[in-house]
Amino acid sequence: SRPSVGNELMMLGLVFAWVLRLGFSAAGSLPEFRGSYYEGTLESHFRFGKDMGAQFATMIRSRLELYSLPGVPSAWIARHEARYPQYVEELRGMAAGSGASYAELLSLNFREELSSSSRDHCSDAALPGAGLLAHNEDGSFAEERNLTFLVDATIDGVRFAALNYAGELPSGAFAWTAAFAYTLNYVEPARYDPEGVGRAFVSRDLLSKATLREAVDVAASESLIAGHNYQLIGRDGSFTNVEAAAYVGSRVTDVKGGFYFHANEYDRLAVDQVVSESAVHRIVRAVQQIPAPTTRDDLFALLSDVRDIDGSGRLPIYRDVTLATVLFDLRAQAVTLFHDCPSSGGGGGGGGGAPRT
Repeated sequence: SRPSVGNELMMLGLVFAWVLRLGFSAAGSLPEFRGSYYEGTLESHFRFGKDMGAQFATMIRSRLELYSLPGVPSAWIARHEARYPQYVEELRGMAAGSGASYAELLSLNFREELSSSSRDHCSDAALPGAGLLAHNEDGSFAEERNLTFLVDATIDGVRFAALNYAGELPSGAFAWTAAFAYTLNYVEPARYDPEGVGRAFVSRDLLSKATLREAVDVAASESLIAGHNYQLIGRDGSFTNVEAAAYVGSRVTDVKGGFYFHANEYDRLAVDQVVSESAVHRIVRAVQQIPAPTTRDDLFALLSDVRDIDGSGRLPIYRDVTLATVLFDLRAQAVTLFHDCPSSGGGGGGGGGAPRT
């Protein structure tokens, strides 16, 4: 069922429910998301996972069939069971609810550490001075377009909303609370640290934090198995980029103004890395924007770009595996989500017309 509108959150949590009602339920918009919502207020992490597992069991099984992943090393499992027992309980609950095994779900949540198939994931475009952050969420497979769902959950007194991949902890895509929002980009350091922690668990832990500063501290302080990039924006308009890598640590950058673009490449943290051809093309295409974007429509146009750097369309910003595009607008206190290419018009990816927020 569709999340109800609450009055307790006057920031992004409330807007999430409002957007669902006015945008996602509109005729012709988000057909694959229709009915794909989880809403709950819980005290038990196991119950949270079990509820999601039961509701999205078919999606979870379909995602597991897409991936061929090895088992998670026993030392990794032991470390995460000790470090993040509450999120392990969510996965155990998800296994109980869906019928998938705990081992299968662990592999799915460590897929970015176990496989390089995620190397081309996601692009961000932002105008930090205007409080605007836009993000293309790219999957590994086009089929994952129908294997994501929206979460509106309150656990341990903290409410958050997210786009979530079936079978994974919230959220490896993007998420928001009453205090902050975040988006993520895959980045790959050349060296992995088997003594580190997994990205999925760090991203989940961000959603337990009450303030932007607490979330930034989590993103910057955890020692990762591999690496990750975070864009975090706060209700006061602050915009923080965090790049983290195994062995090297992290770099935190407060971005003040101008046009900002990030894809699957470290551009602030000095680290040996692996960069895909697609990431290079998307970054160069963003640099080609003269004049640089200055409005939210400019951001949508850039993230909708299918031309590539030479007009060939071979490695564009908006890709066949782009699952959704989101815009966080802090000044309007609104979240706009497109299921299809934003340039096609219609908030949520429906027919023509202006985006609905």
